[in-house]
Amino acid sequence: MSFELRSRLFLVILLSMGLLFLSSCSDDPVDPDPDPDPISEELTAAKIALEDALYEYLEPEAVDPETPDDIDFSAAEDLYRIAHNASPTNTEARFGLAVTSLLILSLDPDVNAAFDDWEAYLDANTPFEADKSQGRHLGIPLGMPSGDGAFDLPFDIVTHTLMANVKSTLQVIPPQITTVQDIFQTVILPRVEEVIALLGPVCDDLDFEYMVSPRMQGDLDEDAAEIDRADILVLRAANELLAAGCHIIVAYDLQLPSYDGPGLLDGLNRDTGNMLRLRTMAENGFDGGASMALVPTRFTDAVDDIDAAIIQSAAALHVPGTTMQISESAMAASLKAIRLAREAGVVVSFDPNARNILGSQETSRATEEALACADLITPTLEEATAITGQTDPFAAARELRARGPQLVAVTLAADGAVLLADGEPLLC
Repeated sequence: MSFELRSRLFLVILLSMGLLFLSSCSDDPVDPDPDPDPISEELTAAKIALEDALYEYLEPEAVDPETPDDIDFSAAEDLYRIAHNASPTNTEARFGLAVTSLLILSLDPDVNAAFDDWEAYLDANTPFEADKSQGRHLGIPLGMPSGDGAFDLPFDIVTHTLMANVKSTLQVIPPQITTVQDIFQTVILPRVEEVIALLGPVCDDLDFEYMVSPRMQGDLDEDAAEIDRADILVLRAANELLAAGCHIIVAYDLQLPSYDGPGLLDGLNRDTGNMLRLRTMAENGFDGGASMALVPTRFTDAVDDIDAAIIQSAAALHVPGTTMQISESAMAASLKAIRLAREAGVVVSFDPNARNILGSQETSRATEEALACADLITPTLEEATAITGQTDPFAAARELRARGPQLVAVTLAADGAVLLADGEPLLC
């Protein structure tokens, strides 16, 4: 993959999450304290530097860069780092540093050089290819054709055959997998872990949001775009997944004697091969076991962030009691969703469906927690009676309202429902 395509792909990924261009100020009210923010100048300068770099790269008349040196986000990163060092709790500084750090990583010359070496090698070689026969030539795929023009006469087969035979004679030095592992270990992983740490307090700030300026989007005619906590949670999840992958890549010995069939067999030999064995401090100067021990945590953290982002983006959450009673895992997932919604300020609707609640102590506790967190509950009279012991719908509504919900609707089938928010319950 060329440098241009990799850089564009990296930017598109960040753009799709709405997080590439964040460095403008929060919409929070102005602090009445007359003392100016001690890092306001650095943050303003960092925003301008990032806007300039992004606009130069993304504006309609921009010329695609030829090398990483043609794009420079270092000025913005330096200013955000200065601001963060001066005020480590400032969420704008933390987020700006996280974003610019990712951009710097995408342009790192060692990272790009490693990918370019593998690209050149794969252009000239087909790793682990079986020996050629008269019926098969390097570079010609086998199998049934498909898609548009699948059964057109293959006039280009001659060109493919000739080029494949020429390609097989090219002398390209095979790149070393250990080189890539070293880059993941010393360049990519440290930055990704730093980004995860930087985004922690930002994700914890439920009111954190940014307005992305048109200049940052590379189009002055665009409207400003709002980025909220859900977007930031997705960005952190993406980095947590990337970190997990990095830890796996650096944990194992992946080097082979050669990139052909015999080399693969030698590497996988149980007695003499070293491939897919955990790296050790004694042999490799790296503790692969310790690295792998971090993988489950990173995967779990990513799942939690994705869950939180989904809930954060919802207008409301409805949880049926039947779902909670399917299994222990379903009950745990339901309560987790309710807690996340409550934390994010999302409206929670809960239908207890508690006909058998007295038969399960776990379900009873879960129902009580759901009642305390819910904004709206809609039990039938039978369910309300099972929870409260009250057979009168008005008395049941009062007791349920006292347990936490802002609105109680005890349904009475054809007779309507008893509603209670504030004051006295009403029959509707």
